[in-house]
Amino acid sequence: MADGARSSSYGGDIWDVMIAALVLLVVIGIIGWIIYFGVSSEKQANCVLILVMSGVLGWGAGILATPYTAGESKRLLGVGKTVSAILTGYLLGKIDRVVDAAVFGVDGDGVDGTALQMVAIAVSSFITTAVVTYVTRSYVWTKQRGT
Repeated sequence: MADGARSSSYGGDIWDVMIAALVLLVVIGIIGWIIYFGVSSEKQANCVLILVMSGVLGWGAGILATPYTAGESKRLLGVGKTVSAILTGYLLGKIDRVVDAAVFGVDGDGVDGTALQMVAIAVSSFITTAVVTYVTRSYVWTKQRGT
């Protein structure tokens, strides 16, 4: 396959992009509402930081999932493997602390609701941003190819 050829078939149209953007806005709006009204003021900054960080990671994952060319696919595959190995090793080393804090709380007083909210914020932001990035890049590729 030539370096400029698409590594696999992708499709999409402008409606896919608009719906993905609308879903992103709704999800971010709901998360913002949860952060503003459902989290103590001391932890709001942490929740916003988690929202931004997981959004950036989701954006990166979306880019890794949609290479434009075979050459880019090879480069992104290598980067993806390296990042995945580092993150997996780090996260597996820390998962017991996260589970303990979520289940038993910081002081051993039960489930920490804020920790669960932060996990939900991170997962929602990551997945939504990754999907929007994937859909947008797929649409752009389709338009560039004229198909």
